Amino acid sequence: MTAVIVAIALGALIASMQYRALTPAESRIANYSLVAHVAGSFVQYALQEYYYGISDAHGYIEFGGFMSRAVEADFTRFAPEVLKVILQRPNDFPPEMGGGPTGGSATSSMAGLAAVVSYFFGDSLLVACVVVSLLAWNGQLLFYRVARETIAVSERKPALYAVMLMPSVIFWGSGFNKEAFAVSSLGLLSFGLYRVAASRSFLYSPLIVIGVIGVAVTKPYILYPFAIAVGAWIYVARVAANGRDVFRPTYLALAATIAIGGIALTSQIFPEYSPTKVAETTAMQQGLWTTVEAGSTFEFGSADARTPIEQLPFVPFALANALFRPFVFEARNGPMLGAALETTWLMWLSFSTLRRFRLRELRGALLSSPLLVFSFVFVITFAVAVGLATSNLGSLSRYRMPMIPMYAALLLLLREKLATSQKAAREALARPAAVRVAAP
Repeated sequence: MTAVIVAIALGALIASMQYRALTPAESRIANYSLVAHVAGSFVQYALQEYYYGISDAHGYIEFGGFMSRAVEADFTRFAPEVLKVILQRPNDFPPEMGGGPTGGSATSSMAGLAAVVSYFFGDSLLVACVVVSLLAWNGQLLFYRVARETIAVSERKPALYAVMLMPSVIFWGSGFNKEAFAVSSLGLLSFGLYRVAASRSFLYSPLIVIGVIGVAVTKPYILYPFAIAVGAWIYVARVAANGRDVFRPTYLALAATIAIGGIALTSQIFPEYSPTKVAETTAMQQGLWTTVEAGSTFEFGSADARTPIEQLPFVPFALANALFRPFVFEARNGPMLGAALETTWLMWLSFSTLRRFRLRELRGALLSSPLLVFSFVFVITFAVAVGLATSNLGSLSRYRMPMIPMYAALLLLLREKLATSQKAAREALARPAAVRVAAP
């Protein structure tokens, strides 16, 4: 319990540094999120320890504890080996821990990260959940700090709620899992990129490096939609800075270069996610799900659809699955019911927004904000990828967690922006026209 208290104290110290950039009202909402994350870590611990009994996190902690004890015995000998495990490079630890001459995978990276947590705080699943929940919370808050600098003051509150208080993000971000680390790393990456671009200084470039590595070793496929979304942000931002809503081929080429460069770099490091193999990898995943015996598994896709053209017919269903499922009547346990209530609310927001506003208004509001364009592109590309590769509703709820803050922010900010615009238009019509008085 002492380690838990120390971890929470360190989290509070980080929070106090973050709060310097926030108003008291924003800090209050961020505090609610912080408390929810810490409480969620206790819930995750209880579920994994007393309900499931065994989980992936138990394996991470077991192997991580072994590695941390090796580091304690000989720091200079084994600390570099733990780093190699995290980076999935060949190392001297046993193969069952992700070691060996061939390197490892995201699973071995999690064991290496568990070794770091164990070295500083002890090999307790509870303290590991607390530490990771604080990291995920910090990543979310960093992403909000990027958002708040690009939107109107009136839009900050819905953005803060969307990024910091979505139930699935808090729940899955409070356990020792890959998604929590991915959210933390995405926040660092987003904040670092924005600061480097805004200040034209490389002072924040270490955050970019840490963020890219953090995503790459846990959920590397996220880098693809992120790179495309960053390219879309740059294009819209440059057009807006020019003051004219017209096609700009030069800016489009710049944005495309950044997006393609990010995809190419990721493909070199993770060939299984390269554009030439992504359809084959997706088909393999679809085939593997058919062998899983679970109540929430559903039939989707085909193991024989190994080209992008063959996967194309499944894209609309992938989007619907990733954005709107599980439905309430599909819930089979408490976590699934919570996920179903959240997706039902998001589905209502989506369709009510489409019904309430004209497409021309939606397009204008979307293109007026680089943040909204970024969120839209990230959500669509991420949802297609996760929706195509996942045929289990329980896993789907966890896998899509990194996109939920952008998804909720997109919907809430669109509605806020359009409602404000309509209100201003009504007030302008209600004001009496000025009457010109002729001089005598």
